[in-house]
Amino acid sequence: MGPSGCLSSFIDYAVTGYRDGLHGLLSRLQERQFETAWRDLIYTQFANTEYRHKETFKRRRGLMLAVPLERPLTASELGETTPRIARQYARLSDRTLSRDIDALVEMELLLVASSAGAYTEEQPLNDVCRSNHQDSAQSCSQPQPRWRPRRRAAAWR
Repeated sequence: MGPSGCLSSFIDYAVTGYRDGLHGLLSRLQERQFETAWRDLIYTQFANTEYRHKETFKRRRGLMLAVPLERPLTASELGETTPRIARQYARLSDRTLSRDIDALVEMELLLVASSAGAYTEEQPLNDVCRSNHQDSAQSCSQPQPRWRPRRRAAAWR
């Protein structure tokens, strides 16, 4: 080492890098844990649900599994989360997507955003103008509803 005592600076630099690496690893680990717990919750909720049509059951479960956890989505965005989901709902009516969303809200897997941006469980879906009905003759004065996955676990961070 040089005459300026760089050993202390190097050790500080190494320990800081090691700590930052551990924080990053812990963050990724917690995210993966949450994703696994979330998928397990979805499978459990659907396992406890009786269904008449297997295709409807699989479509709704697939939609819920495809919903990203990081941001709220409008109804049209929910129907386009993945190419497979988009292809499924392209063959079906807009009302089918709306019924599937209603079923997921009823199962308490999705929450509806109020016009103020807060998520409420009490807001009835039929009081909100849906994005897939905006092209109809009636205009929509309310903002588009947004849905987000209901996080039942405490925040990891």
